Formats: sequence, C-alpha cells, structure tokens
Amino acid sequence: MVPVTELRAIACRDQVPLSVIERDYVLSWLLWGIYQHPLLAENLILKGGNCLRQIYFPRTRYSDDLDFTTFRADMADVFMQHLAEVCQLVKITAGIDFVTELFWVREKPTPHEGCTAIDARVYYRGIAGNASVTMKVKFDISEYEMVALPIQWHPLQHPYSDHDYCDVEVQTYSLEEVLAEKLRCWIQRTRPRDLFDIVSIIRSGAVPLAYENIMAAFLEKTIYKRVPLAGRDEMLYGAKFVQIETHWGPAIRCPAGSCLEANDAVMLFKDFIARLFTTDYIRLALGGLAPSWPISPTPAMAPPRFFGGTGQAAVPADTAETWADRQQQERFGTREAIIAAGRARRLIRLRYGDNDRDIEPYSFRYKNRDGQEYEYFYGFDRSRGNHIKSFFLHKIRGVSILPDSYEPRWEIEF
Repeated sequence: MVPVTELRAIACRDQVPLSVIERDYVLSWLLWGIYQHPLLAENLILKGGNCLRQIYFPRTRYSDDLDFTTFRADMADVFMQHLAEVCQLVKITAGIDFVTELFWVREKPTPHEGCTAIDARVYYRGIAGNASVTMKVKFDISEYEMVALPIQWHPLQHPYSDHDYCDVEVQTYSLEEVLAEKLRCWIQRTRPRDLFDIVSIIRSGAVPLAYENIMAAFLEKTIYKRVPLAGRDEMLYGAKFVQIETHWGPAIRCPAGSCLEANDAVMLFKDFIARLFTTDYIRLALGGLAPSWPISPTPAMAPPRFFGGTGQAAVPADTAETWADRQQQERFGTREAIIAAGRARRLIRLRYGDNDRDIEPYSFRYKNRDGQEYEYFYGFDRSRGNHIKSFFLHKIRGVSILPDSYEPRWEIEF
C-alpha cells in the first residue's frame, strides 16, 4: 500500500476530499484483481466513467462505480463465487482491508422485458482516514448490451507510487464506442457528466479518434440510420442545455486543472457535433452508401418520422419544413418533460391515443420491431393494469408533470 501521506498529498493537489482519492485507489486495485482472474477477465468488459479514468485519461473526472458489460448468462453466480477471491488477492498485494461479510451480489430486475442487470457492493475500511469507517464500492454489470465496435485490451492506468505492482491489461470498450454510448445517453437522459465525458475525450487529443467509427457505433445503437441528422438535432435541442450550468458543479468532481466551465463545455460539444455529423463521416459509417433519405431533409420532401416507422406521405413543399420542425420539437419536448419528472420522482399524466394515464417514468430504449426502428418510453402504468408498459414515443400526444411523488420499483435511468 502507498503511504498515507501520498494519498493526502494527491487529495490536496487535486482539491478533492480524501475519501475520493481513497476510493479511486481502491477501484484501481479492484480492477487489477478482477483482470488477474481468467474467468472474470474474459467475461467482463469495462465501460463508463472509470473506463475513461482508469484506462484512457487518468486526469479526467472521478467516478465512484465500476461499470461492466457481460455476455455470460450466469455472470451473477460467477461474480459472487469469485469476488471474495479477488478481494483477498488485492488485500495480500496492496494491503486494503475488505469487510467480506458485508459483500453482496444480486440480479436486479429492469423495466425492460427479458433484461436483467447485476448489482454488487464491496466494503473496505478507510485507508488514509478513520480505519473504523467502512466505505463501499458499487459494481453495475449490464447483460447483453449492444456493443458495436471491436472490444479492446489496454493497460490499467494507476497514478500512484505502487504502479509497478498494479500492472494488468483490461478488457474495455474502444474510445469510439464510449463516445457513441455517451452520445446516446445524452439524448435519452441529459446528465451533465455525460456532456463532461464527451468534451473531456474530444479536447484531450491524447488518443486519435476515428470519427467514422463513432458515427457507425452511434447509428447502430440508435434509430437514426435513415436520417442521421435527426440524431444531431436531438443532441442540440436547446432545452437540454438550460439546467446544465446549475447542475454542473455538483455533478462533476475532477482534479484541479482538469475542470472547465459549463458554457465552455457546451461550446466544445456543439463544435464536435458539427464536425462529426458531416456527409463524409455519415457515408463512411454507412459503408459508403447514402441514407435511404437525404442526409439533410429538403423542403420538397417530408422526411420519415425520425422516431422510426415507415414514414409519412409527402407534404407540400411550402409546409414540409414546418411539419418536420413541429414533429421534432414535440418529440424533443415530450422526452425532456419525462426526464425531468423521472429525476424528481414525480408522476406524469400521459395522453396516449385517446386516453390519459398516470405513469411512473423509468427509461427510454431504442428497439427494432418487425424491421422498423422505434424509440420506446418505459413507465409503470398506475391507471391501466398497474404494471410496467412500453409506449411508442411518437404516439405520446401530451405530458404533464403531477405533484405526486413515487417510490421507484426499478432504477430510474434518467
């Protein structure tokens, strides 16, 4: 284990609480332990905030959790079986004192049919602070998540003096895959940390980026292959940026010198989106083929509905642009209202078809149905059947946020 004085010095240098540095140190050693274990190393793919910090950019924001994807059906049992072994190896090597009797691993239901996730907690005693204080690390493992680009192996970045002992290769998303996933998340949950991560990647320049691969992965994970610029418009919807400055400070915890102002981040993000969504990158992402509709809709032709479906009948040239804009704005506003309600744990009243329903909001998903791609909203319907339901986003005719709160039955993904 590194000297306590080293952890204190890093906390002082980075201007973050000592507990943040302690957890970062423990996270790094846990990754080392996991990827020393052949079965876990083969079946766990690192993603999320600590994929960026622990693998690509050790000076980016701190993240509290370890997020993975797996394609192994019995991963919950495997992880539970070997987690204590991993922690024992880390204890022997790095001296971190884990409280094994508090460990737990469980499969957690999600609102999405046929999908489960794995939730786990590891507890350890404080290193540089009070050793009587027990601290935790959260593991979140997604099962069968869409991975569009080849998985890569990279060395663990361990910016502490015992780095020679904490040396291992980690199975991880490519940086282009991370970016594509962050872009999808920005559309469907609008969190400041997603915007920060995107901007941190593009402004670093430390790792060359293949823009056509970012675009290809983004189109694969979403529903915008037919009209790619609709995805751009979703990301630049003005209401997404209204609360960014207010929530920026509390949401972002990073080393001194690595932070940036919210307004600067927004400008960098918009510039990146403008550079990414060009005809050349879109064509390369589509294998050299043009989309089935023009990349940029023209007034003479009404585009298909951007949320999927088979399209609409042609609209007269003098109304097509207005029609498309209205469809976009209605959908954008609906999504943002649902996101706001979910974050506040407030019920919404949903006008769907000719009926009003009181709904607990949980998440959005892109899915393929009968060869067509759609965006779905998932919520618990208190008015009709009292169970989880999926709703076509484009068929929602109105949303109002109610004063009533709700206790979540599943994780709220906003």
